[in-house]
Amino acid sequence: MDKSVFDSVRSLADIKQTTFHIYLNTLASGCCSIDEGQVVVFDQDADFVVRPWLAAGPEHLAPGQVYVGSYVYEYLGLINTASLFGQGVKVVGHLEPTNTGLDRGVFMQLGDLNKISAGAVGNYQPGKISIIFIKVRDGVSPKKVVDDIRSINPTVGIMTRGDIGSGVRNTLSDIVRVFSITISISSLLAILLAWTTFTVLANERRREVGILRAIGAHRGHILQLFLGEAILISAIGGLLGVVAGHSLIHFLSDDFNLLSRLGAVTTFTTGNITIVLAAMAAGVGVCLIGAAIPVIRLANMEPLLAIKEE
Repeated sequence: MDKSVFDSVRSLADIKQTTFHIYLNTLASGCCSIDEGQVVVFDQDADFVVRPWLAAGPEHLAPGQVYVGSYVYEYLGLINTASLFGQGVKVVGHLEPTNTGLDRGVFMQLGDLNKISAGAVGNYQPGKISIIFIKVRDGVSPKKVVDDIRSINPTVGIMTRGDIGSGVRNTLSDIVRVFSITISISSLLAILLAWTTFTVLANERRREVGILRAIGAHRGHILQLFLGEAILISAIGGLLGVVAGHSLIHFLSDDFNLLSRLGAVTTFTTGNITIVLAAMAAGVGVCLIGAAIPVIRLANMEPLLAIKEE
């Protein structure tokens, strides 16, 4: 968009602060396994987007100096030999992780833009900007500001803070619903499997149970015996499932962009341990539900009848 749009928006009374970014050519590195990154030109005198994330480095960039996002810094660090669009630059600071596109950015000050040749920046045209960031005054409705901006320039695209990430949130919500349905169906199948398994097991051990009852074992003893086996089997299965799941996350997280952006990790943290324990408890509960019906029926059989049927 033309920079005149920024000048007209900045003049609105309900706007507290404005700044803009210019996106230049996307960088694609051929080494170090670095994904594509964006070169971002920002006005550091009016900035309130980049500098608040600054983890280390000077508050103001001198000519020829740049910041890098956390992802770029992880691979390159602070280097003095970088070259950007044919011009030598010095990386003097890096941003904290933001889990946004800022992590893969290289940020240069507006004053260095005139040092780049026209051929090096691709389709960029002088006097053009890429995006405008706006802070509204306290107590002012963002909807009112949106309406004011559209009255000035109805063709400009506007996104409020609530709209940012809405697509990702909707996608995640759909994924959660799909997983919820899948888990529900899997739990039902697991209950039926446990019911079938323990029905067969109860039929095979009916004489054994009849003898135990005949020599004085109570129904509670029979229930403890079989349900204890169910708990042991389900706990072992749950432990194997946890190990397999964490192994998949460990080996696949780098290959799936969604997993990496969500920060999926397999380290021993309090949150992960809590999830593991909850998952194992759910697995044990599902197995107990399926095993309960045949086990209770077996425990309630008359001892002589159980021995005779065998």
